[in-house]
Amino acid sequence: MHSYDRPPTRPGGTLRAELDPPPLRSVDDLIRWASTEPAFGAKEEIVVWHLDASGEVTCWQHACSHATLPGWSSDPSPLLLARLSGLDRGGCGGNWLITDSRTPYSVSPVPPDAVDAEAFTVLHDELADIGVRLVDVVIFDAAGHWWSGRELAGDTTGWPDPAAA
Repeated sequence: MHSYDRPPTRPGGTLRAELDPPPLRSVDDLIRWASTEPAFGAKEEIVVWHLDASGEVTCWQHACSHATLPGWSSDPSPLLLARLSGLDRGGCGGNWLITDSRTPYSVSPVPPDAVDAEAFTVLHDELADIGVRLVDVVIFDAAGHWWSGRELAGDTTGWPDPAAA
């Protein structure tokens, strides 16, 4: 578990991809952004950010409210369909970052557990089979904590070089 300075939640604040995120080349970039955006951890929400080789967001996908990391690892078809759709529209970034904001009432537990670690590994491998590199799944809670799926799975919080994809 890591901590960051989470700003107070704005009334009605939500994380929306129309925000212009900075380039996301590392977990440090993501946490710097999260420290300015109070919606991270404020409500249950999963967003899949598609990044290009320079870490720029090329497109994104809000997951449905019942999506979970373990659910996707057992049935990645929604993500596979998103990939096919992106390729049909001319392609989108092949490096994917998932942000998973969890509340005490989320379907998935806070803090994340061994099930999340296994799910990261399985999903990482499933996405690799279709040409997507899962750079990380970063889980946020409302108390200003975050966890890296990559780290939970036994690696470090360091992301692979996006340009090497």
